[in-house]
This record gives sequence, C-alpha cells and structure tokens, in this order.
Amino acid sequence: MGNQIYKQISKFAETQRDEIKREKAKKKRKSVCIDPDSVIGKEIMYQTALLHEILDEIRGGKTSP
Repeated sequence: MGNQIYKQISKFAETQRDEIKREKAKKKRKSVCIDPDSVIGKEIMYQTALLHEILDEIRGGKTSP
C-alpha cells in the first residue's frame, strides 16, 4: 500500500514538472535583431508600409474603381 502511494506521488510530481516545463517553453519568444539598413530590413519595412496602406484603405471604406 505504501509503495503504491509513493508511485502515485512520484507520478504526480513528474506531471507537475512536465507542465511547468511546457509553460516556460510557451513563454519564451524567439527574437532576432535585424539591421534596418540591410536588404532584409528594408524589405520588411517596405512590406509593413504596404500592409499599412492596404489596411488604411480597408478601414477607410475606399473602394476600387
């Protein structure tokens, strides 16, 4: 009986550790620093500006001719 209780407690503790590890992994964000003067940085800025223009048109209710 005591051995079964010990197994259950060990299993519960292991499950708790696994859940904590998963939560920590979710919170970590991968980030990269990109030089804004590089080709990739310029392309990202261009694409972002283009998306903002599209969004403004959609929100402004403008329709295409």
